[in-house]
Amino acid sequence: MPHFIIEHAASINSHQLLTSVRETAVNSQLFAGPDIQVRAIEYSDFQPALFVHIQARIWQGRSPDQKRVLSDLVGESVKAIVGSDVTVSVDIIDMDKACYFKR
Repeated sequence: MPHFIIEHAASINSHQLLTSVRETAVNSQLFAGPDIQVRAIEYSDFQPALFVHIQARIWQGRSPDQKRVLSDLVGESVKAIVGSDVTVSVDIIDMDKACYFKR
């Protein structure tokens, strides 16, 4: 855990995004490297502009400051890759352990 889900315009390189988000998550020191899961979903039909949106789904318990720092770090690392013409957004979502299923 955590899950980073990257949604982006198909014209943007998934590999670069995946690598950058994973490295940033590791460097944040909020998570153990082997626990970090990162995946990307490409969209070919979108309007009106190029975009990257990242959801970070993490266990409850992090402070608002930790979540803000994580959001800023991930957003800035992606923005450095895609440039100023691409809209980048990051959403940190607390997961409820009591409702999570994994087997």
